[in-house]
Amino acid sequence: MDFRETGYGLIRAYIEKRATKDASNRAAHHRTAHHRTARPSAAHPSEARPSAAPPNPHPNPYPLRTLFWECTLQCNQYCRHCGSNASSATSKDIPGADFIAVLDLLKRRLEARGWPLPFLAITGGEPLVRKDLSEVMHVAFRELGYTWGMTSNGVALSPGTAARLAQAGMSTVSVSLDGYGATHDTQRNAPGSYETTMANLINMTKNRVFKRIQVTTVVNPHNMDELETLHAVLLPLGLTSWRLASTDPIGRADESLMLTGAQHRELFEFIVSHSDERLPIIYACPSHLGEYEQRVRDHPFHCSAGQETMSILHNGDVAACPNIPAHDDTIQGNIYDQDINLDILEVWDTRYHFHRNRDIMFSEFCDACDVWDACRGGSRHSFDFEARTQRKCIKKMLDFERERGR
Repeated sequence: MDFRETGYGLIRAYIEKRATKDASNRAAHHRTAHHRTARPSAAHPSEARPSAAPPNPHPNPYPLRTLFWECTLQCNQYCRHCGSNASSATSKDIPGADFIAVLDLLKRRLEARGWPLPFLAITGGEPLVRKDLSEVMHVAFRELGYTWGMTSNGVALSPGTAARLAQAGMSTVSVSLDGYGATHDTQRNAPGSYETTMANLINMTKNRVFKRIQVTTVVNPHNMDELETLHAVLLPLGLTSWRLASTDPIGRADESLMLTGAQHRELFEFIVSHSDERLPIIYACPSHLGEYEQRVRDHPFHCSAGQETMSILHNGDVAACPNIPAHDDTIQGNIYDQDINLDILEVWDTRYHFHRNRDIMFSEFCDACDVWDACRGGSRHSFDFEARTQRKCIKKMLDFERERGR
């Protein structure tokens, strides 16, 4: 389908208007520079030639590698473990043209600095509830040059939708599968969703619609005994990877969904014994994993929130990781604030103090920990900002479990 037929006129008009304005500014600058060179002012001899742009007075040592866009909080499912507390209720999401405006300004500022563009990670809610997503991301990719991927529950990833997203430049997708059959449907309060998601997943892998196709499973005590079954189902599909994560104490998740230390050990042993080149299995990013660190994922623990990762939330709030609950320490402002005015690179340069001073997360919970230098208090999204302590430390859970077993 030709995207000119899908009605993204406002977004296209913004890009064309921006290009026209830039051309006009360049022409005006050329005329001014020529005039000043030809007739230098005696009072202001420095105006005889345009001065070079001043160096950045505050060089930023933190590279912006990933920009999340929580494009909506609305969702077509109601998962028991949802960290965003998403629902079918309509959310007040920023217009797609405003997101494009943010990306356009960010691109021009990064290019002036000589920095590469960040990868755009699209999340929600369920991103595909947003009707203009393909059109917005088509402009982000085709016109502005951003690479991007998406997390989705997969229900709306029909062959036609997947093809449109691929045409809009989407290169990676992570599809949620939280159990086999009825277990998945119950976890997501969505009868019949397992069959629909699997059909769409099979289409994407069979036709290699995207460069990287991943399945993510949030593991809890109710679906742990189905990991073997899921492995048998996923193995022949040719996935890029299978990503496993235990439930985190955020959003709607309650204690009944949390794994114990022993269950975490069982999960990690499953990964160690089943991961191979046919189906690489990795554990998700949260928490230092103690003795399993770098055995069940290919990188050491590092919470990149506010150090490599920033987010634009559905309402325009500027944050670090979208999984971190909103708090005074975590929300850095809003794209519409007068002192931000869509310029998120200025926010990246001058804020995120809490995220960049990891010692703030030290508490009695971390006292005498032998991996403090590597961990620095664990994941931001599971940190209790009121009590100032970490709510989930897998390393300590494993340590306690081992001590009890002696």
